[in-house]
Amino acid sequence: MINKTLSELAEDFSKGDIDATTYRKNRGALLQGIVAGQIPVHPIDYLPPIEVEEEAAVTQPMARETTQILGESVPRGNLS
Repeated sequence: MINKTLSELAEDFSKGDIDATTYRKNRGALLQGIVAGQIPVHPIDYLPPIEVEEEAAVTQPMARETTQILGESVPRGNLS
């Protein structure tokens, strides 16, 4: 039985502690055990995202001055 989490297996593989074949074998066994209900999955305790009021999320475009292009005007298709 695998006594590591998927994150721990991935970390071991990324550090070179286990090779790709071992990682894939252990990952497969871990996922099969989870799906079969043989390995319990515990919820992760994390902070929920910050709730934002809908009105606060609406942004207005920044006020800009009109851009003026200075120089000669070149007709389209006549760039040479």
